Amino acid sequence: MRKILLLFFFLIGLSAQATHNRAGEITYRWINGLTYEVTITTYTRACQLCADRCELAIDWGDGSGDTLARANGPSVVCLTARDGEIIDALNQIRKNIYVGLHTYDAPGIYTIKMEDRNRNAGISNILNSDQVPFYIETELFISPSLGANSSPVLTNPPVERGCVGKRFEHNPGAYDPDGDSLAYRLVFSKAQNGDPIQTIYDPQYVQDSVKIDPNTGTFYWDLPRNVGQYNFAFEVVEYRKNSQGRYVRIGFVTRDLQVDIEDCGNNPPEVNPIGPFCVEAGTNLNFIVNASDVDGDDLTLSSFGGPFEVDIPRATFNEVSGPTPVSGFFNWNTRCLHVRKQPYQVHFKAVDMPPDPDDIPLSDIYTTEITVIAPAPENPDVQPEGFDLRLNWDRSICGQAEGYLVYRREAEYGFVPGACETGVPAYTGYVFWDSIQDVNTTTYLDTTQIEIGKEYCYMVVAYFEDEALSYASEEFCASLPLSLPMFTKVDVETTDPASGTIGVEWIEAPEFDSTLYPPPYRLDLMGRAGNDGPFNLLFSANNLDAGSFSHQNLNTQAERYEYRLDVFAGPNLDKVGSTAIASSVFNLASGSDQSVDLEFDFDVPWLNERFIIYREEPTGSGQFDSIGESFTPNYRDTGRVNGENYCYYAEAYGRYTASDSLPRPLINRSQVACATARDTTAPCIPQFTISNVCPDTIYFSWKLGLGDDCSNDVKQINIYFRTGENAFGEVPLLSIPATGDSTIKYVSDGTIFGCYAISAVDDADQDPGGQANESALSEELCIESCFSIGFPNVFTPNADGINDRFLPWQIEQVSRLEIEIYSRWGNLVYRNNNLEDFLSNGWDGTIQENGQDAAEGVYYYVCRYQAESIGPSVEQTASGFVHLLR
Repeated sequence: MRKILLLFFFLIGLSAQATHNRAGEITYRWINGLTYEVTITTYTRACQLCADRCELAIDWGDGSGDTLARANGPSVVCLTARDGEIIDALNQIRKNIYVGLHTYDAPGIYTIKMEDRNRNAGISNILNSDQVPFYIETELFISPSLGANSSPVLTNPPVERGCVGKRFEHNPGAYDPDGDSLAYRLVFSKAQNGDPIQTIYDPQYVQDSVKIDPNTGTFYWDLPRNVGQYNFAFEVVEYRKNSQGRYVRIGFVTRDLQVDIEDCGNNPPEVNPIGPFCVEAGTNLNFIVNASDVDGDDLTLSSFGGPFEVDIPRATFNEVSGPTPVSGFFNWNTRCLHVRKQPYQVHFKAVDMPPDPDDIPLSDIYTTEITVIAPAPENPDVQPEGFDLRLNWDRSICGQAEGYLVYRREAEYGFVPGACETGVPAYTGYVFWDSIQDVNTTTYLDTTQIEIGKEYCYMVVAYFEDEALSYASEEFCASLPLSLPMFTKVDVETTDPASGTIGVEWIEAPEFDSTLYPPPYRLDLMGRAGNDGPFNLLFSANNLDAGSFSHQNLNTQAERYEYRLDVFAGPNLDKVGSTAIASSVFNLASGSDQSVDLEFDFDVPWLNERFIIYREEPTGSGQFDSIGESFTPNYRDTGRVNGENYCYYAEAYGRYTASDSLPRPLINRSQVACATARDTTAPCIPQFTISNVCPDTIYFSWKLGLGDDCSNDVKQINIYFRTGENAFGEVPLLSIPATGDSTIKYVSDGTIFGCYAISAVDDADQDPGGQANESALSEELCIESCFSIGFPNVFTPNADGINDRFLPWQIEQVSRLEIEIYSRWGNLVYRNNNLEDFLSNGWDGTIQENGQDAAEGVYYYVCRYQAESIGPSVEQTASGFVHLLR
């Protein structure tokens, strides 16, 4: 017993005197409910006289705390805990892991922290480091709406070595088990109570750039200039999308990192870039990684990161050592359980082994990404079901999928996804159609806007809880039977506000079922102006034959017309069905700067793929010539003269996509539409900067907007001004002729403090009938007041008319003032809080209380004042001594 007690007291004595903490972090793992397993990992000096902690105190962030026993290594020194692990005997580095469980009372944001008495001695950028506590913290955000969360796991130790004059790199190898998005940012190392240590990045100690890649987490120091030991810190921040679709922070882990910088003649090795990679779950990914050393040193090549931390099967990469160059083999048999939206980061680290024992090994880290993607749903199929379409596919191979997304378009695209292309990209023309929120539901009935004559194509994608998407299924297409008559023409033959004409034609139903629908028959042609309101009967036939109709006396100049065929059959002429609507092509023309824009509006059961544009030349002649074509329902005719009127019509070329046997092309004209080319587009907002020289001078600078959407017809810059809470007025402070970038000097007659903004004005008013266009205001830039105040150090109230009163010798843009003057014994002799009165009368050298002359001598004044300001102004103080002489 005596020996044990002596040993115990000896260890206490060492821990009270020696120092030890080098680096560390706190991580946590969700267990269930509000219970979390928290791990403190520290890296300490492992020497005979160094302090050692068998236990550490933890603050759970909810007002409670515990003592955690060390959980790693053998159990020799510590009686009720373990001793930690020596991970680098040469550099005396011990890794310590402390684990504890805690259950919180309620959801909330908790800062879990640990503070230990001392850092190790001799840290160059922490003054008296052995007297500075070691502090690390981690944020835990418990939110039922965001789901359970475990912190990132950091797989690469935070104790590193580097050389003077050589770029240093460190990557924590962060892996998030929940697949959350990670970002990285530098922070200060912290001391007692979490106070930041301000010298961490002080140029006096850390001369060159220290930064961290916010996406990969690689920490760079380029370049260390001095030998020493340095600590830095950074946060690994987690983000997750909430129910509103916005990414929100859900916690962070702070890593405190230590770097030993030494003098050495070594050069770092280099890992050859490779990747990124995308792999389909269920397949194998393997590749070779190469590294080399410019000095010819032997190398060790290893790897760390998320794929080595996931559930089995994990990735493999056997560490290799040997003469430069070296090669390693990465292999990963991926499974569905590895599917997630965020890519896995894999880090390859090459460390050289210089032959000179005085040289320290240097390293290079290369980070690549691997995205595991779920396979596409297989065996998709679609078949007509009445006037609807029934979709079927196989259940996703990845059973953890949440459900499916269905995409649709008219006609096949021919999409072949790239290796990293998940879901259905917009460029294919497919649109999101619907979602199925059950992975076991593998059928869908499309009942929306299914029209005879159109081929409908679909792709299906599996989606996952974290919004990961599978590859898209192959395209699968179908169309309804051609069981009703089909329009082939809705052609505007004449344009007129009252006597316009539209020619309408149709063919008989190619696949009409006369057995199901026996005669007699009736076919009604219905029509209406616009796209709402009731249809009117235009024509009726007692057969279902092909036909035509000339719809006359229409306002084709201002209206689009729509048509429908209703089919009736049987003794009672029961309604069989109605065709889809077919409309005329309506041409909307609008003038713009030296051009006319055309948009073509229509609703037809065929696909209009091409438009030939005709322009009347000259206007009013009735002669139209083709000027171009478009494969989208719009066209811009450029090179026009502003103020001139131009007239156009379009000829649409279309086809039914359901069958190649149907008539094609379907050619239909729009009405004639006219517009005047006119500049109605305001210039782009200029870039704006200001600088001022007190008390009255401002330099205004601007750069005009660039790019295809920015016109080059600016003729004037307007500068607007406001003060206080006032809005900018309609009349500018200055209007300056300008056609390009410039800087002007402005000298004001009054105050210059306030806010300024500029706009650009074009020359559209020089066109016949045109008006100038003014851009929106730039972002406002504000100048605070050029206030100043100064007092003399002597005055002579002797009634000689010279310097008889104590007044400011300088005062500018001060809005409020209160001054007090005291004798050398601290007695108040004068006080005034009225700015105007003081500036008019000042202090006349008498004692304010009794009107007697103050004695000659030194007086102390305190002037509290507020400067004129755009917004609220902070009270300031001017004080000093003044000699009163008579």
